[in-house]
Amino acid sequence: MSGNDSASYLWEGITSAADLQSWNIESFRQPGKLNSRLASWEPKELTLRWYRSFLNLAFSSSSEWVRDQLSEFDGQLNLGAPIENKVDHNGKSFRVNLDYLLTFEELEFVLQSLDYDVRNVCEVGAGFGRFAHLSVHYLPTIETYTIVDLPEILELSKSYLAVVLPSELFAKLVFVSPDRMTSEMGRDLSIQVDGLQEMTAQTVDRYMELFSSSKTFYSKNVVAKYLPSHGGIDTSDSEFPHDLGRSRRVLDIWNLSELEGEYAKHLASYTPINHLVVQSRPCRLFPHYLNFVSRRNQNLPY
Repeated sequence: MSGNDSASYLWEGITSAADLQSWNIESFRQPGKLNSRLASWEPKELTLRWYRSFLNLAFSSSSEWVRDQLSEFDGQLNLGAPIENKVDHNGKSFRVNLDYLLTFEELEFVLQSLDYDVRNVCEVGAGFGRFAHLSVHYLPTIETYTIVDLPEILELSKSYLAVVLPSELFAKLVFVSPDRMTSEMGRDLSIQVDGLQEMTAQTVDRYMELFSSSKTFYSKNVVAKYLPSHGGIDTSDSEFPHDLGRSRRVLDIWNLSELEGEYAKHLASYTPINHLVVQSRPCRLFPHYLNFVSRRNQNLPY
């Protein structure tokens, strides 16, 4: 730097900060330490910068089929104002959000496992309805798609799906509270995505009866719990609901070697009685979630 050069006003502020005046070589790269001034972004980032970068990476590494489908649905997947990035695929620019990127990956996994016409589907805990939205498009033989959820959430999914689906597809949907659920509702296919870990053991047992009566069951749920401190969350570890669901072991879920041994235990806990697992695979983006499809033993009566 020549004698006429000087630090920019940005760097004047950085160099005068207290964390640049006193640092420790053994810890300067920890979150909140000196390296947050030198690196692009703080690891414990409070803006959308990491998330939007992650979304681009998630899209670019998804399958060709997923990217093809997302491009075809451009402009139809953004009700509710999700965070979206503009992406390019096969010469076409379109928007992508994480909810539906995950949904297409889940749907691709399920479609690979189905070799028969699906007429009756039951999804437990559908959230705002993202999986139902796509399922009735890609499984045209569906006659009835039942969503079982809490009454307050049913209001959301019913309103959402009434807008995003054409009337002839929306007419296939049935919205049912848990106290009105019957085992007949998911005769061909039952679905549960990201909800079993939030239920009491008694509730899980009740839904497992439904899943057992289905010809095919699809699940995508977490295989272990984690402490808030593992994720840098500023709350007491004791405040998190570690006693819910069946997969309750507490692990560092970002340590992939620790997760390896949990997949088989999770399958043993959640494979419905009289079912056999036909396909399983950790979620590509969040490997503490396991996708699996089980099929009812054909030698047993319904």
